[in-house]
Amino acid sequence: IPVEENVIKIYELSRVLHYNEPCFLSHSFRTSSEFLFPGDCSYLHVTNASLRTGSPRDSYPTGTVLQYRCIPGYEPIPGETLSITCLADSKWSVENPRFCQGRLCPAITLENGRIIKATDLRLGDEITLGCNEGYRIIGQKTLRCSLIDSKVVWNRDLPLCQRIPCFPPPDIANGEHTGRGFHEFDHGTAITYTCNPTFSLIGSPTITCSTAADGINGEWRPAAPECKVVSCRRPSIENGGLTTTFRPTYEYNNIIMYVCERGYTLVGSDSSKCGADNVWHPPPPKCLKGIFTTVGPGHGNTTSNTAGPGTGGGGGAGGGGYTLDPGIGSTHSPETKPPKDDTAPNHSSGVIIGSVVAVILGICLIAAGWKYRSCFIKGKADPSSCNAESYRAVATHTEIGLEPKAS
Repeated sequence: IPVEENVIKIYELSRVLHYNEPCFLSHSFRTSSEFLFPGDCSYLHVTNASLRTGSPRDSYPTGTVLQYRCIPGYEPIPGETLSITCLADSKWSVENPRFCQGRLCPAITLENGRIIKATDLRLGDEITLGCNEGYRIIGQKTLRCSLIDSKVVWNRDLPLCQRIPCFPPPDIANGEHTGRGFHEFDHGTAITYTCNPTFSLIGSPTITCSTAADGINGEWRPAAPECKVVSCRRPSIENGGLTTTFRPTYEYNNIIMYVCERGYTLVGSDSSKCGADNVWHPPPPKCLKGIFTTVGPGHGNTTSNTAGPGTGGGGGAGGGGYTLDPGIGSTHSPETKPPKDDTAPNHSSGVIIGSVVAVILGICLIAAGWKYRSCFIKGKADPSSCNAESYRAVATHTEIGLEPKAS
């Protein structure tokens, strides 16, 4: 019996359902959607895919196999068959088929940059680009993988990574820097400053072009130094002196060392540095009478600012409770002798001078005694009566009563 398109004849329906009633046999259905035979499957849409042949239908009989292919911009997922079969229970063999995935976009190579955020780099994915340290991005940092003219490509050109520049380094009064003569200063460039004679450089001598907080511009770090005249007068401490070579004044950052005379203890720091404010830091110490150390529980020996032995501390490091402990030695380490102070009283030099004077006086006395010995031999009471003639006659054997030795 012929079957017209989109019309199911009563004969076919009665054959399946076994209906014989004349009224039922005279009815017909215009489309298959008006009535589905048991075992038919409705059309199933597959994402990013289309039927390989034919157009979609509302239903398919049991056993129907539909073949799919990926739409432009997509490719088959490895291992997938790209087909489904209508089963007897009116269900397809794959309930939620996913046969295709987006094609990959071209690989990205960003000079002096990198991919910060990305997924699979396939059609529809987005990536975020960034630059390496010392570079800034020029252009859009976000790209989308898109289908353009049937090709899977990025939706815009790649940005550029440009080295971060700095403005020329600042000039300073009474000094100069190594950047003069150059016009471009990029990230990482280092500049060194020097001062004119008699001026001291205060601050860091070298500054570097670094990335600013905005990540786009450059700035010099640390701040440029300054050149100024710094002069610290040589200090003096009572009952003590300096071990440093004598100079009436000292320049910035010069260090001097202190030492106390014998029998005195140094209280404070044994060294100071000349600061930019023309002041010694820390201030010079004091030399207190006595040889002692400070004793604090759990702290060992330390220098005290207490004014005398046996009095309460209260000024040492770590709080109160320190006392001065008289003893043999000084606050210096017993293994290290304090260096000799070139300004302290020199007792050995006085001894040497006294010895020299005594030797000279002795020589004078011997000479005088030799000169007048003839006067005493003759028994003259007045040595002044001895003249030059009698002095010369002392050498004769006759006048001194000596006999010549027989031969």
